[in-house]
Amino acid sequence: MGRLLWLLVAVFLYSAAAAIANVAAGLYVLDLSGSRFYLVLSVLLFNAGFAFSSLVVVHVASRRLSGHFVLAAGLVGVAAAVAGMAFARCVVVVAVLNLVYGVFAALIQPVAVSAASRVGGDVAVPRVNMASSLGIVAGDGVAALFAGSIGVQGLLIVAGFLAAAAVLPVLYGPRVQAGVRGYPSPSAPLVTGRARYTPPHVARSSLPMPACRGGVPWQVYAGTLVLFSGVALFFSPMPAYLREAGISDSGIYLLSMEALLASTVAYELLRRLELGVAVAARLLVAASASRVAVFMLPLAGFGGFAPVGAVMALVYLLVGVTWAAISTGLPLLALRLGGGEAGVGRVNAFMSFGLVVGSLVAAPLAEAYGAVATCAAASALAGLSTVFFAVASGRLAGCGNTFKASA
Repeated sequence: MGRLLWLLVAVFLYSAAAAIANVAAGLYVLDLSGSRFYLVLSVLLFNAGFAFSSLVVVHVASRRLSGHFVLAAGLVGVAAAVAGMAFARCVVVVAVLNLVYGVFAALIQPVAVSAASRVGGDVAVPRVNMASSLGIVAGDGVAALFAGSIGVQGLLIVAGFLAAAAVLPVLYGPRVQAGVRGYPSPSAPLVTGRARYTPPHVARSSLPMPACRGGVPWQVYAGTLVLFSGVALFFSPMPAYLREAGISDSGIYLLSMEALLASTVAYELLRRLELGVAVAARLLVAASASRVAVFMLPLAGFGGFAPVGAVMALVYLLVGVTWAAISTGLPLLALRLGGGEAGVGRVNAFMSFGLVVGSLVAAPLAEAYGAVATCAAASALAGLSTVFFAVASGRLAGCGNTFKASA
C-alpha cells in the first residue's frame, strides 16, 4: 500500500488541478475576448490535442520511455500550460496553451492506472478512481469557495501549482515500467466539454465465450460518434451561457460538483448489477433518449420560463445520472463484443473524434445563434444517436452474456 499511496496522492492532486483548470481556462478566455467563439475554439484545441495524444502519443511514448518519465512529463506540461494561461494577455496565446494542455493531460491517467495495476493488481484501480473523484470534488469545492475573491487567473495559478505539486510524489514514488494496460475511454466533463478519461472498467465475464459473434455492431460506433458530437455542441459554449444568465463562477463549479456526485452515486448502483450485453445496449438507448430532453431543458431557464438556477441544477443532475449509464454501457459492450481492450480503444477513437467535430461545429453556431441553436442541434444529435443505439440493441437482443463492471 505504501508504494501505491504515492500514486494515489499524485492522482488526487492532478485531479483537483484539472477540475479547477478545465472550467477556469474557458472562463479566462471569456474574460479576455468576451466571445463565445473563442471560448469554443479553446475547447476545440484542447479536445484536438487530447484526442491526438490519447490515441497516438501516449502509446508511442509508453513503449519508448519509462512510464515514470511519461507521468512526470505530463504533470510538468500541464502545470506549465495552465500557469502560463494565467499570465497570458492574448486570447490566441491562451487558446494555443489549451492545445498544449490537452496533449499533456492525456498522458497522465493511462500511465497512472497502468502503474497502479502493476503495483497493486486490478484491486488498485478502484482506489485510483476514488482518488480521482475525491480530487475533482476537492478542486471544484476550492474553486467555488475562492472564485469570487481570487478570480479565474488566480484559480489557474492554483491549478498550475497543484499539478506541479503532483510531480513530487511521482518522483519519490515507485518506478513505473513502460507500457500502458488498457484503453480508458474519454468523456466530456459536465460543464466544460473538455475531454478527460472516465474511470477505467474492469469487466469480469460470467461466461467464457461471447454469446453473440460478429463484434460490436457498426451502429454502436455511429451512435457514439453522433452522441459525443452532440455532447461537445451542448457543453463547449455552456460556460458563456451560464455567465450570461447570471450564474456566478462559483455557481458553475458547484454545478460541476453536483454532476460528478450524481454520476458517482448512479455508477455505484449500476456497477453492482450483473449486466447482460442486451441490457447494456438498452441502457445506452435509455440514456441517449433522455439526453434529447435534457439538452433542451436549459432553454426554459435561459428564456425566462423558469428560474435559471433551478433549471440548471436539474439539468446537471440528469446529466450526471445519464453519464453513468453511458460510461457503463459503452465500455462493457466494447470489452465483450469488440475484442477486449482493443474494442474499447476503437470506441475511444469515435468518442474523441465526436468531441472534436462537435466543438468545431459549436464555435460558429454559438457565436451566431446562441443557446437555442446549440441546444437544439445537440438534442437532435442525441435523438439520432438513440436511433443508432436502438438498432444495435435490436441486433443484440438475443445476447445473454452477463458481466459485472467494477471500477
